[in-house]
Amino acid sequence: MNILTRFTLQYAASILLAVSATGCFTGIESTPKITANEKDLAKISGGESNLLSDIKGEPIEEWKPGKRLYVTDNKALMLFGEENNSGSLQGEYLIYDGVEKVLTITGQEVAEFRFHTADGRKMRYRSGHSPEEISRIGSVAIPLTIEETIVDEVRRRLKGSTFYIMTSLWYDMNEHSFNGRKFIPVKILDVKEGNTIYPVRLLIDDGNGYRFQLFMSVGDTRKAPRSFASLLSETDPRLKYPDTPDAVWNNIINGRVAIDMTRDQCRLAIGSPAEIKRRTDNNYLIEIWSYENGHYLMFKDGILSAYR
Repeated sequence: MNILTRFTLQYAASILLAVSATGCFTGIESTPKITANEKDLAKISGGESNLLSDIKGEPIEEWKPGKRLYVTDNKALMLFGEENNSGSLQGEYLIYDGVEKVLTITGQEVAEFRFHTADGRKMRYRSGHSPEEISRIGSVAIPLTIEETIVDEVRRRLKGSTFYIMTSLWYDMNEHSFNGRKFIPVKILDVKEGNTIYPVRLLIDDGNGYRFQLFMSVGDTRKAPRSFASLLSETDPRLKYPDTPDAVWNNIINGRVAIDMTRDQCRLAIGSPAEIKRRTDNNYLIEIWSYENGHYLMFKDGILSAYR
């Protein structure tokens, strides 16, 4: 049974009607809607946000022939000259040969990066900047590629280590997303190239022999939705909630709510709502948390009293 289908549709409808009708409440008849960022919601952090924040691409002066870039999308074919606009490139490596100064049709001097593939195809990428400009900038980003050195460094730091997972958004080995558990210890089995958006893919064991994947950004991207700190922690999150009963914590790690859980416990279990409404009823504070998927939670003085 879905975690938010405890009530029958008839009972849920009656509750929704009750909480939406202003005539059913006493005290404050109209209060502003409160966002999910209100101060009294518990905050929980992944903690070690700096663990991978220094990882970035190699400075251009350190690029040596043989350096490899992983191609994340076949659209990259359009970047490497008209003669290479066919075939497949996604999932292959571009092997760096060097950089040369060339003239564009407008007479501008630009840096052209030369690569080849394992099957011998020659690839050329014109950066749009002169070699002098690139040297001054210190780096170059080839679109739709991932530097192998970035993945290697993340692997060196994470492989074989155990962390606490902070997200329930897991991916199976076919890269299909599903709801997993969170706040449990997991082991990093390996680190692979990711995709165009998230350059790193973590292969993980959940402690029970089940393997899944996470996609992650790297570098100084602490505000990114899938940075290391948003996915993993070296510290057990439960240490921040020592008074939480075992049964309640089990609900939280499995993404479930139950009657008599607190607001903080519910938020940890299923996340922050899209909208919060407050009203008073016979000296009780009533809160309705609404989620984008149509589910809602109703709290009475901060304690969960109904949900759908």
